[in-house]
Amino acid sequence: MDPNVLWQRPSLLNSFLFCKRQFYLNYYYIRGTNKLLKMGSYYHEEINKQDYPVNVDNIDWKRGVVHEHKKGDLRKNAVLQTYLYLKIMNMYNKRIKRAKITSIEKHKVVWLKYPDEEYENELEKIFKEIEDMKEIPPRKPRKYCKNCSLYDYCWVSE
Repeated sequence: MDPNVLWQRPSLLNSFLFCKRQFYLNYYYIRGTNKLLKMGSYYHEEINKQDYPVNVDNIDWKRGVVHEHKKGDLRKNAVLQTYLYLKIMNMYNKRIKRAKITSIEKHKVVWLKYPDEEYENELEKIFKEIEDMKEIPPRKPRKYCKNCSLYDYCWVSE
């Protein structure tokens, strides 16, 4: 698979970190539907129309900060995806050097700086793993599967 897809569709990084099978299906535009996906799509397509390389929630151009809002916990996948947004936005405008991720429900904030060697190394490993992916990963039952938008696609025979 072409890892460069993450430059055009950085939201796929979240799928990759959550479930490799979900990533593979989303890579080929096979997507399910659920309430959160619809809300996020509506926000970025209708409310937050921007002409930037990525759809971020807000940008403070004066301070060079990308703002992202997440519904729940600020897990590794949300942080790394926001770091990728930050990296892409920095390539677009060198003044963008930081990102602020806010959890709406948990009232927590995480700050990121660009560049960050640890996140760069993680992204490099992910790009390599995507490049080596040749077929759809097998399904693995996890506690999250029943709430996944692709549940019917993966588990219809069960």
